[in-house]
Amino acid sequence: MLKIPYKSDEERAADLVTMLIAGHDTTAYQLSWAMIEISRNDQVKCKLQLELDEAMPHENDNLTADMINSMSYLDFVVKEVMRLWPVAAQGSARVTPCDIMLENCTIPKGATVLLPFYAMFRTADIKNAEMFIPERWSDLQADADATKLEEVFIPFSSGKRNCIGQNLAMWEMKHVIATIFHKFDLEFVGDVQTTYFLTLRPLNANFKITRRVQKKQI
Repeated sequence: MLKIPYKSDEERAADLVTMLIAGHDTTAYQLSWAMIEISRNDQVKCKLQLELDEAMPHENDNLTADMINSMSYLDFVVKEVMRLWPVAAQGSARVTPCDIMLENCTIPKGATVLLPFYAMFRTADIKNAEMFIPERWSDLQADADATKLEEVFIPFSSGKRNCIGQNLAMWEMKHVIATIFHKFDLEFVGDVQTTYFLTLRPLNANFKITRRVQKKQI
């Protein structure tokens, strides 16, 4: 940001504050949804922890980029959480550059169009759309439903105005999820509710947490 020719330091500082605020709540709430879904789906939790244990055989292993990139199931879990509970549920807005024909409807040039991520990612074309199934991401080419999902899955929006912090957000989510579930077992004991104001966030999310016993390596 120091290299960008802002008109003043005040404008540069304003953009910096915007990025920090926008990235703080969104990532935190997305992590909350991840902890909820993983902890109340035992098969998912066991499969994830098996992958984590293979990548990090010792409790005090430090995560590296190579470790995180090698864990495919962790990637599936993060994508499925963002599909089912996109914190930017209302999606992004775009202005049409020209008239667009959509079935029997014409969207005129200059219209503001909203892309509701929450509805898009739960479309009826996606099999078992209301269920948390990370495995749906395992083979996008062979599964027609998964291919359809890949086409509409844009949690960080797309194009020139997509989220500039998406790589950092993905790294943060994977790093935190891997660290927590590698060291601890979480049991969801709450009665979760949802609320939405700018971001989709959970309420009454409570957990019973116990430290995992790491197996000694021979």
